Amino acid sequence: MFCSNCGTPFAEGSSTCTNCSSPAQNGGAGQNVTPPESWFNSFLNFDMMITPSIMKIIYIVGSVIIGLSTLFLMFAGGSVATFFLGLIAGAFMLVFFRVTCELLILYFKMNDNMAQVKKNTDPK
Repeated sequence: MFCSNCGTPFAEGSSTCTNCSSPAQNGGAGQNVTPPESWFNSFLNFDMMITPSIMKIIYIVGSVIIGLSTLFLMFAGGSVATFFLGLIAGAFMLVFFRVTCELLILYFKMNDNMAQVKKNTDPK
């Protein structure tokens, strides 16, 4: 069985797609939909967005960099004020970075949902 949204094969007994997190129809069994013709064609035609997958990696790397920068800011000055200023700045940067990543993911989720609406409303 394949996901009706992205064409990824469902794992045995899975209730959601491992690629796009779409819920499985038919009680978790998925739909018997043929997968996309070619991953390469989907990539070239922009039918498939790779940015949401890349955003997860960017978030992890960015969070590590922000964490290391926070530690540097906290301990570089040698005073209590610098320590707390670094801690507050690091927390602010982490929250701001997370919100920015979520907004980008939201934009691509809206694009996926609009594509699904278009697919469901196109006359056949």
